Amino acid sequence: LAGTKGIATGGSALNLVTADLDLTGGRTLNSTAGKITITESNGDGIGLGTALGAGSVLDLADAELANVTSGDLELISAGKITVNGVTAGNTANIAGTTTLDGGGEIEFSTGASVFTNALTVEADDVADLQQDVTTNAGNLAIDGDANDADDGGADNVAIANGVTLAAGSALSLDAGANGDLVGAGTVTLNAASGVTISDSMTTGNNLTVDADSDASGNDGTFTVVAGKTVAVTGAFGVTANDVDLSGALSATAASTITDSD
Repeated sequence: LAGTKGIATGGSALNLVTADLDLTGGRTLNSTAGKITITESNGDGIGLGTALGAGSVLDLADAELANVTSGDLELISAGKITVNGVTAGNTANIAGTTTLDGGGEIEFSTGASVFTNALTVEADDVADLQQDVTTNAGNLAIDGDANDADDGGADNVAIANGVTLAAGSALSLDAGANGDLVGAGTVTLNAASGVTISDSMTTGNNLTVDADSDASGNDGTFTVVAGKTVAVTGAFGVTANDVDLSGALSATAASTITDSD
């Protein structure tokens, strides 16, 4: 976009295919309540939250996100998507769900990220969570094998030691047909409207879950789906309005389940 120009659709969807995007200097994208889809055209990847500047990736800095007004926002690349230090204030104009759709790995690195509304992470080959990820409102859904295909990688949701995942509504973790949920150490999962574990999970240390973090309503259920296991090295502490253990939950140390009401 030249100068301080912008694109406004008056509520219609906006689809952009581009190798890079510059939303500095007053440049804006505005679809009101319509969806904006940005597809990185070369498969080189996307850097989101800071201007990562690695090679020829499409960089969309945190400050540039403040210049995007939309219902939903979807970012697509056949390459790696790296997220670093996204802030709630700069995502406040995205009223719906931000979706990250990566044909390879999606990595949350260096700095914690906070989204004002919902976030969906769809990695075809590993969702690597090195930092805390939070949605202040709306769901947080993370899938490490979104295409349900063996891409030659781990296809896991990998959670670094000490990381907290927190959702303003529901939190779900999924590793598709080929992956697992792997916590390197201590893991904390918080959500106002329930936590769902859709694939087998292991942790290298304690697991803390608050599936009813706002302690209101009847939707704060901790669920392990049928046929899946959560195996904790250490203790688990689960707080929830209800527990659905259609799958299995185990620990190597004394553990607790607490009624949030």
